[in-house]
Amino acid sequence: MPHQYIATLMMLLSLAAVLLVPQTAQAAPAAPQHPSPPGAQTKAGAASLDAVVAFAAMQQPMPRAVLEDSLLQEALSSELLRLLDASQVRVLRNTIFALGGAEFRSEDLQAWFALQAWYAPSKAASQVTLSPLARRNISLLKLIEQRYGTASVGIPKDGAFQGYHGQVALFLEACDGECPDETAFVLIENGALIKSLPGVSLSPTGRLHFAQADRAWTPSGELSAPSGWTAPNCKAKQQQLNPAGGPIVIECSTWFDTFVQLTSEQDLKTALGRGLLHHPTATVTPNWWCFCAS
Repeated sequence: MPHQYIATLMMLLSLAAVLLVPQTAQAAPAAPQHPSPPGAQTKAGAASLDAVVAFAAMQQPMPRAVLEDSLLQEALSSELLRLLDASQVRVLRNTIFALGGAEFRSEDLQAWFALQAWYAPSKAASQVTLSPLARRNISLLKLIEQRYGTASVGIPKDGAFQGYHGQVALFLEACDGECPDETAFVLIENGALIKSLPGVSLSPTGRLHFAQADRAWTPSGELSAPSGWTAPNCKAKQQQLNPAGGPIVIECSTWFDTFVQLTSEQDLKTALGRGLLHHPTATVTPNWWCFCAS
């Protein structure tokens, strides 16, 4: 048989095979996508911050499983707690008891928890069985609530919660006037003040940052400038600062950014007692700020 006939026959057989494929062999249609329900989770076991805040504000119910994951199975995140005012902290603290079937005397709590499909009051709050993690979350919420003050409206600027590490919580202590703002290190268990230090911040990874004492500095032959220092252009501000033609001076301040990296196992109370500058991970970086003055 000539080659051109063989090629034609093979092409016809291939076409017939395609046309005879049964309908059941076709690809199944994609499953329909459903919108996420209220209280949707950003990851397994962790509700979105907005959903938890809405629940704490008594604006949006939340499923029992999501609340258990957020309040009973995980340590409360500093990111969430910084979003809550005193009234919302109170709701979350009592939610832990409500999940255990606690009854409440406060009418607002009774009304809010009665709207939750999972709520089944059966005992006093003192009879609710709590895990060590749940007790720790309650202690932290109670401490924030007490420092904010039950009569406060919104998140206070002075005394705002900054974060926590282990059994130590950090609160801002703002100072009016020329004194620097300080950070209060407080024991979560009993609210005792451990120490106050100027301007300490704590990252979610346990990295402490603070600036050591500020001191004046002027560029001169007696004192070398910090590495990389560049003098500001004061000529451009001559007319603005001193139109009479008097001298313009450069005033500078230096400080030393200090970082300390804590691990999850380290006790912040012990680190404070020994001195953060003596921590093995402490690093010090000089910094400066200069300006033109008359």
